[in-house]
Amino acid sequence: MLPEVEVYPVTILSSIEGLYTLATDAAFDINIFAPDGVTIPRSERYHQLTNLIQQRMEQYKMLCAALNIGIHRIEVATLRRVSRTTNKLVPIFMPQEIDDSRRPERVYLPNDMTGRTPLPSTAGIYDIILQQGDSWYGIFDFPDSTNFNDLVFKAQIRTYPSSPSLWATFTITVEDAPTKKLRLALTSAQTQVIPVRAFWDLQATSLSDSTFEQTYIRGQIFCEREVTD
Repeated sequence: MLPEVEVYPVTILSSIEGLYTLATDAAFDINIFAPDGVTIPRSERYHQLTNLIQQRMEQYKMLCAALNIGIHRIEVATLRRVSRTTNKLVPIFMPQEIDDSRRPERVYLPNDMTGRTPLPSTAGIYDIILQQGDSWYGIFDFPDSTNFNDLVFKAQIRTYPSSPSLWATFTITVEDAPTKKLRLALTSAQTQVIPVRAFWDLQATSLSDSTFEQTYIRGQIFCEREVTD
């Protein structure tokens, strides 16, 4: 399963590990000095092995940097600036050409400065991939215990959870009530304005119980830009 481009560097790394084993064994060799003045420099074997290890290691680093693979690959990071007035991170947008009139695309970089772990959730996760300007629909199944006659469903698309920016509201219809199937749809006009990345969820409220509200499905939306208008 290893990519072809990584086979040779991994082979070099394996030979380095083998040379380390030989160097460890040669480290116990000491020079021999005979009474007649004859000297056997057994430690030279250790020095030759360490020099060879250094050469192979430099070769491995060079290949990793050139091919951008392995533990010595080159990584590019984006520095974030924190606003002095709000103490919040300033958003970053993808750079665009001067004649590119598209809506700026926001970049959502990982923000895990406190080492927090993902929160557990009982809602199912479903990511939607669609094409800008194309209509979309999806069929979702629900557990047998779900009472469709008592539930009112609502699904929306926003820039991020709890965002004030509402991009679209799904049209929801019951596809098949006996088998608990729900149909969510978007028109071509709605997908035309959806950003490249957004978030959505499907919530249900009860007609008989005003305090009941539950999120069944949540996820992200990835909207690929269209070329032909």
